[in-house]
Amino acid sequence: MTEAQDTIEINCEIRARSELAIMIYDGHKTVWVPRSEIIAMGVEVATAGHPRATLTIPGWLAREKAINTSQADTDTADLFGGQA
Repeated sequence: MTEAQDTIEINCEIRARSELAIMIYDGHKTVWVPRSEIIAMGVEVATAGHPRATLTIPGWLAREKAINTSQADTDTADLFGGQA
């Protein structure tokens, strides 16, 4: 896989926005992601709390910022006897 094809899709909350970047919360920490590096973004309108988003960003950026890329729902996994 070439670096150009190395992309990561993450589910996150949008905490803040600026002209140049979006602050996201990945379930573990809050980081700024430059808008210029966001390949695709889908946003769900939140009825309460922060809006949720699915971002596609370069893999190198996710690794550099140590963004949690796990898709497991750590808040509810143990409700059904599973592990996150």
